[in-house]
Amino acid sequence: MFLANPEPSFMWTFQDVANKTTTELKNGTDNFIIRNAFDRMNLSALSMGIRKHMHEDIYGTYIVTATNSQGSGRINFSVEAQGKPNPPYEGIAICPSADQAILSWKSAFDGGSTQTFVVGKRIRTQGIFVIDRQLDTPDPGQHRTAIISISGLTAGTQYFFVVFAVNKFGNSTFERDVNCTTQGTVFNIFFLFLSYHEMVPVPFLEGKTYLYKQDGTCSSRINVTHVIYD
Repeated sequence: MFLANPEPSFMWTFQDVANKTTTELKNGTDNFIIRNAFDRMNLSALSMGIRKHMHEDIYGTYIVTATNSQGSGRINFSVEAQGKPNPPYEGIAICPSADQAILSWKSAFDGGSTQTFVVGKRIRTQGIFVIDRQLDTPDPGQHRTAIISISGLTAGTQYFFVVFAVNKFGNSTFERDVNCTTQGTVFNIFFLFLSYHEMVPVPFLEGKTYLYKQDGTCSSRINVTHVIYD
């Protein structure tokens, strides 16, 4: 649709994929129909091109050009055969906590058929990605961002993720997987001090030196240089 004043004329052309040659399309020829309309109230100009009996030779770029005394404008349409989706892109993985990852990506062309996104994950010691169908995600729309949260992960572990775009013709995936490492969980470190009467658990803090006396006669000095993260 164009905004035009005065009313424009329209021309349709076709550029094939193989030879890059351009030909003009006439109404009623080569199975091509042109329907034009102009609304003088809002100055909208519409030209609709309809091509029947599509086949591989007439996949390519269709161009409609509107022209009046003030100039011209054009719109291009790419017509492709249905096929598997283009790969999702701009994948990002972030691990904000000990058991969670946030995964995002952008949707590409769906191949002309409804697509769904399927997520696989693995840890470094696994050779293959495990598909979790509970993470299946609908298409947010071409070039829009999908975001999901993945929970139940193990603390302090590096996870690798891959996203598949799937339709009835096949699937495609990231050029490379994405990864992040979940946050470690801090555990208190205890020293079990054996006295004559009981075993006493004493928490250790990083960077501190502790003096313990046993039986009031002897002492042990222990310097805690670091804590352990699991």
